[in-house]
Amino acid sequence: MILGEITTRSNQDSLVERIRTAVRTLRAAGKPVRIIVQAPCGMGKTVVSSIIMASALTKAARIAFMVHGRLLVDNKSATLKRCGIPHSVLMNGHDYWDSPASVISVDTYFSRVIEKGVIPFVQPNIWIVDEAHTAQSERWISLIKDGDIVIGF
Repeated sequence: MILGEITTRSNQDSLVERIRTAVRTLRAAGKPVRIIVQAPCGMGKTVVSSIIMASALTKAARIAFMVHGRLLVDNKSATLKRCGIPHSVLMNGHDYWDSPASVISVDTYFSRVIEKGVIPFVQPNIWIVDEAHTAQSERWISLIKDGDIVIGF
């Protein structure tokens, strides 16, 4: 698959299809769609999550990629740009706008949206959580609990 400047590898395409199958299976069973994706370093999970975001946007979904830390936010935003996916970034030093696709720093989200209420935020249908093993606190869980689909990488 070609997504903007990126040509995906067959293992990435296969992983995307397994995620789509899991979403369909959970929905058909009437269960909450909560998926953890595990793959080795260098496999291209950032690209895989970008493919999922691009696909969701074609279905008029709102999707948020939640991450902890400036380096990971900047890395994901750069990948989305290379994929040709318009998005906003909710983090200090970036412009945030009401976009169907967002890359979000969890700390900035809590500071600006939850605690200060200075940024209106529309709840996404789909949350993608990067480094999901770090997202086990009540703070993280309170953000993603109402998402229709939650995918952790």
